[in-house]
Amino acid sequence: MHTREKTMKISHGKLVGNIAALVAMIVMLVAPAGAQTWQLLGKSATIPVVVENTACNSSTDTVGINAERTLLLICQSGKWIVQGLGYGQTWQHMMGSAVGCAGVRAVNVVCTNTTGKPISVLISAYNPGSAFTGWINVNGVGMGVVNGAANYVVTVSAIVPNGQTYSLGYGAGTLYGWHELR
Repeated sequence: MHTREKTMKISHGKLVGNIAALVAMIVMLVAPAGAQTWQLLGKSATIPVVVENTACNSSTDTVGINAERTLLLICQSGKWIVQGLGYGQTWQHMMGSAVGCAGVRAVNVVCTNTTGKPISVLISAYNPGSAFTGWINVNGVGMGVVNGAANYVVTVSAIVPNGQTYSLGYGAGTLYGWHELR
């Protein structure tokens, strides 16, 4: 923690900055049972015990923990939510769906993750007759580039943070499957 101390701040009794959620999780794991107030940089910080899907004030509330001290929650859009990938999410078959996209999911159709949580995208494609390359673009960055031989199915996957765009990019071929953990 010594190398991170310079980047942590406390503002109005709350942790702030990019490191806030990580520090809150670490503090939650090492704090004495029942504790809600911890000393950081010589100042007190309170991380409240909260209940998922209950109301919070998005302009003043930041992070909270559940009563069992096993989950970190953030205040988003006026309610406490668990931010972790997979929590409260299921795998969904998205072929033929235009939810969150500029059209039905297909090569180069841009989608935006508006779920409020990170999602996992898993796309399969094949090309009968010739080799091809495929990838997922996340905010314009090619991720999970794969090369496929003729007549073989290849699969690419990526984690897409909330609010970021994603699309499938590849040469000639056929979309075989599109699944998302959302």
